[in-house]
Amino acid sequence: MGTERCAPVGRFELSERGKAIIALSLLSPVLAELMSGSSPPLEFFNPISFLFLWGFYGAGVLIAHELWVRWGKGYMRLMLLGFAYGIFEEGLAIKSWFDPGWMDLGALGTYGRIWGINTMWAVWLTVFHSVMSISAPIIVFAAFFPKYRGKSLLTDREVKKVLCIFMLTTFLSYMGLNPYGPPLLQYFLAGLLMIGILWLAMNRDMKATFPPLFAPNHPFIYGVSVSVLLFLINTILPKASVPVIITMTLDLLVILHFYSQLEHLEDRGRYSQIFGFLSFWALFMGFIYERLGVLGMSVVGVVTFLILFKKYMEIQGKPVFLIAKIRRLR
Repeated sequence: MGTERCAPVGRFELSERGKAIIALSLLSPVLAELMSGSSPPLEFFNPISFLFLWGFYGAGVLIAHELWVRWGKGYMRLMLLGFAYGIFEEGLAIKSWFDPGWMDLGALGTYGRIWGINTMWAVWLTVFHSVMSISAPIIVFAAFFPKYRGKSLLTDREVKKVLCIFMLTTFLSYMGLNPYGPPLLQYFLAGLLMIGILWLAMNRDMKATFPPLFAPNHPFIYGVSVSVLLFLINTILPKASVPVIITMTLDLLVILHFYSQLEHLEDRGRYSQIFGFLSFWALFMGFIYERLGVLGMSVVGVVTFLILFKKYMEIQGKPVFLIAKIRRLR
């Protein structure tokens, strides 16, 4: 690759590229685990848990970003890379696709369990990881580090090192997080599905599946709406005894349209759409978790929202109210 190596400026000082790599690698576990409530603050900031999550999610998003850039970018392609990551994590590494007693399943442990597979859970977590673990970190990263937007971050040698970290944490996940032994045929087919999706991402120029609707004019509202809709689909419909094929189809249609909007938007609109999507998780879900007794989630949500909001206002060319007021007083 043409990416140049950047030597450290000083003993304790990272290069600009090094800071960008660390930022992207941290965004994935922060959004997918901490902000979502999957790993609450007390668990997330435990040194052992933190290093594990950073190694697994951080390496995963760096590899996905590198493949996305080298294979030609495009947001439908990014969706497929996110799908492949979701299948790899939940299906192959953690095995929650198959374990009927997985701790996070809830109603999805029985709803849609077919042929030894938690099918509804599999679809929902694939959609979730595609956005929260891969696409949202990459789009947020591009807003904070515009110099590296759509550019390769790693050399070939660095990719191999990151891949080693990813495979090590995968092994630890497989052996340590869930002792459940998956059915071999179903497990093998999940692996084939992941490989097939990666092949599509590499070999097909994925175009938008749906024409743009209202999102180009209201990307923030659209992003919030998609988050709310996915939340309702995956919490209300399973309890309403709606046929699982309908619920899974709705999940896939919503996320396909979500990514098709990203294809049609400019960088500012993409960040606005992702900011809207994340705002629901940061504020609404943060306070819900706090009410349920998960300490610190409201603080995590508010802080995350304010950081993202400040960047949103900068991108929109509007000063944040308090900052503008302070400047006027000076």
